[in-house]
Amino acid sequence: MIFMKKDLCLLKADSEITYTFFDAAGGDAIWIRYFGDDSHWHNILIDGGFPWSYKSGFAVVLDQLLKAGESVDLWVISHVDSDHIGAVMGFIEDPDFKDKSQLVKEYWFNHNKFPVPPAGRKLGFKQGKNLRDYLSGTGKLPLEKITIGIADRNIYGLNFTVLSPTDEKLVASQKDWTNRENKKLGRGVDQADHKKKISELISGKFSEDDDIANGSSISFIARYKDNRAILLADSHPTDIINSLTDPEIVPDKSSSYSFLKVAHHGSKKNTNIQVLSLIDTNVYVISANGETNRHPDKETLVRIITRETRTVDQIELVFISDTPAVRNMFAPDDDPYSKYNFKTTFLEDGKNYYQLSFYPIKD
Repeated sequence: MIFMKKDLCLLKADSEITYTFFDAAGGDAIWIRYFGDDSHWHNILIDGGFPWSYKSGFAVVLDQLLKAGESVDLWVISHVDSDHIGAVMGFIEDPDFKDKSQLVKEYWFNHNKFPVPPAGRKLGFKQGKNLRDYLSGTGKLPLEKITIGIADRNIYGLNFTVLSPTDEKLVASQKDWTNRENKKLGRGVDQADHKKKISELISGKFSEDDDIANGSSISFIARYKDNRAILLADSHPTDIINSLTDPEIVPDKSSSYSFLKVAHHGSKKNTNIQVLSLIDTNVYVISANGETNRHPDKETLVRIITRETRTVDQIELVFISDTPAVRNMFAPDDDPYSKYNFKTTFLEDGKNYYQLSFYPIKD
């Protein structure tokens, strides 16, 4: 992983809204910075990645925000898996930031209020308990459940529509904090489909993710002016389909989005044709390195580039990591880029982040 110098300026002001995705070794670490309707800059953080992702990712962001006199308006912790919550605890335990409660104004965090026994580090329940206890001590522990039942939230011109979780899946996850036993997670190289050809995967049978923690993911539509983005954390596709087709949740019938942050790092169990048919975009962001849990599944990428309901010309697959595993994903295929009209984008040399910017600010 590339480590960033703390003097590298990330607080650029050449666009009204920028989504920055950090290479978090297969985890999620997303920073949204935008010019609010109050004529000030605002910041949203989403997850943060594994514990070791913190120093080269959000620690740099937070350091520069502090020096610029800015703060984090909202930190969304989508769920308690370690590849999402780990770096949040890195911040909590970081001695370089003295007044953490002033630096981060608010958290979205669905927590379990009951005692939690020790759990394996990969599952993140211990980190969830520690975060819960920390937020309780600062008076910032959210009382409201963040589910599809809450009203849209507008933060100085950036509007959030929550698409998951459902109340039922949140309850199931909270029970799982106390009931789940330690178990080995992850898949071996022999379980990856990266060396298969598109023709072998194009008719793959879909089987939906049933992981309880993933089902509790906070996912949402972020709308800024006319720009809409959809960020799906590790959500279950059935929940996203139900929300996107419910006029009480998403009254806007348009399926057009500036980009999709693909669910669960491109797992084949979290993106199906039905979800893709409801999201019309040409940019698909994949927070995976091809190594951690062998995500993304090539089968997911095949669904994206070959779906019949596709309306855009060229599709762009943006990988928030640059490894041989993801670079060689389509090596077994014969000229797939022209046949299916897509391209792959990776991190620029020397950077551990990728940015999508909208509404350029003119001099």
